[in-house]
Amino acid sequence: MEELLLNSVMPILKDKYKLPEIKHEYISVSGIPEAFLAEKLSDWERKLPNFINLAYLPGAGIIYLRFSIYNKTTENEEVLSAEIEKLKNIIPEYIIEQSEKSIEELIGNILSETELKIATAESCTGGKIAERITSVPGSSKYY
Repeated sequence: MEELLLNSVMPILKDKYKLPEIKHEYISVSGIPEAFLAEKLSDWERKLPNFINLAYLPGAGIIYLRFSIYNKTTENEEVLSAEIEKLKNIIPEYIIEQSEKSIEELIGNILSETELKIATAESCTGGKIAERITSVPGSSKYY
């Protein structure tokens, strides 16, 4: 049923209803509370072009900054890239990566790249830290 929907119904709907293409870019930030981050970025954020929407998406130990362009053009994408570069200069010490990866994926990447290993001894968390770390495929290389 899903295959039928994707291969026959969706192309018809896409032809009939031309919707603007949406582009999302993510910046992963850590080490700063959301309120302080918003305050630090307020002047820069006010100057963002109207076609760029910024959302703060807080998670466990991480804040994702999601940039959205609802009318994707080459020119708009170039402006977005320039704004992200400005952001990187404003808060370089808090940016982990330009992605929407989870904190456990980011930790896994760092451990894999540096060939380091991690171990946990948990009682209060009931093994939740280990559970999150090992939820990433390939985590046996570093855990």
